[in-house]
Amino acid sequence: MHRSSLNIGFALVLLLCVRAFADESNEDRDVQIIPLDQIWGYNLPGTKDIAGIPLPEKPGFGQSLDFLRRQREHNIEQIRRALTAKHPTEQATPGFVLHRQPDFQTLLGASNRLRGLLHDHPKEVRVTGERYRAGEETTLVFFSHPLSYYMRLRNVERQDNEITVQYEFEPHTTPEVTVHFALIPLGKLPAGKYQVRFEQIPLAQKYRDIGFEPVEPDAWMIVCRPFSFEIIDLPEADEPAKGAVIPLDQIWSYQKMPGTRDAHELEPQLPDAGLMSDEEFIRRHQIQQILHSLSFRNRPKPGEKAGPAFVIIGTGKEALKNAADVFNKEKQPQQVLPADTDLTLVFYSYMCARYVRIASVGQSENVITVKYQIVAHGTQEMTTHFALIPIGKLPAGRVQVNVQQVESNDPFDQLIPPVRDPLRYVSDSFSFEVRR
Repeated sequence: MHRSSLNIGFALVLLLCVRAFADESNEDRDVQIIPLDQIWGYNLPGTKDIAGIPLPEKPGFGQSLDFLRRQREHNIEQIRRALTAKHPTEQATPGFVLHRQPDFQTLLGASNRLRGLLHDHPKEVRVTGERYRAGEETTLVFFSHPLSYYMRLRNVERQDNEITVQYEFEPHTTPEVTVHFALIPLGKLPAGKYQVRFEQIPLAQKYRDIGFEPVEPDAWMIVCRPFSFEIIDLPEADEPAKGAVIPLDQIWSYQKMPGTRDAHELEPQLPDAGLMSDEEFIRRHQIQQILHSLSFRNRPKPGEKAGPAFVIIGTGKEALKNAADVFNKEKQPQQVLPADTDLTLVFYSYMCARYVRIASVGQSENVITVKYQIVAHGTQEMTTHFALIPIGKLPAGRVQVNVQQVESNDPFDQLIPPVRDPLRYVSDSFSFEVRR
């Protein structure tokens, strides 16, 4: 009897120890709460108003603060329209992450991504497989489509590799419908696979008591669907190889290709740019004229080519003006150019979802070789590029310009599907003649 009592006592002590160990293990699983007042939201009480997301500290060339404010308002409205455009019988698309902290550029990236809802069927959007580099800030984009209930964020937390967003519906007191979205900072995430869940809190009893019907628990017609993504820890990439003959720091480029000089320095800033119409701004701004020619609406259709690079007379400011004249079709590229005159090679790419960067430029007496890389964006943005490459005074004769794509030496680019037809976006090889 005494031995039996001892056994029972030992068992109880063992059970308590196991429970205590289990409770301690659960406590060891760190739960990170993301306060609502750190989230930028649209129509979401308790969050920071997205209309006040800070503008860039240093506006781009030709950009005034008023221009940036209008751009911010425009992109918020574009997101609202995109969310409103979904057909009510289709499921919502998955949420997604952008690989930077919540800021003005992230708002633009979210706008570009969500506007794609107007063109992509939700069932075709991937819910898994997006990969991002470790060590950089990450933002979760959460959103809902039109409904006669307000959506309220209640809690956002990360536990290990699971991110949970809890929300609740509140009925409108008017016949309006509303949409909502948020930019949620996740910080720098360690490498691993992450699952994002959206969890609805049941409708409050006080609303049920006065006759409001609860929204179905999943609500995937209204709220963005769960998804997963992966953060990958990659080794540092080697620096791009520099040209042996024409150093990169002698090349002027738009979008500041690494190692080159900023083409904006070639144009005086327009002090009244924020007061101009878009048409007037483009007419008085040579870089904007070039970008307009290389824009999404003007880029070649599938199966077509961007066309050859070309050579113009002059360097620096003169070269920029002459390049703009060619892009505007005010002048045709010259096939025959004068000897003993400073010349510039114009390399360009149409708007696409990749960076195009010059890796090196080699030059001999009658051959110029431009090697470029196609590099993945860290966001969902699209970019346009051009470069003014000074090739100096050439002797008389035929000159061949070879434009070659080379493999990116960034390991992250190996994880991204290659561009199927780079010549649709990037200028191609050609030849020209120099005469005395």
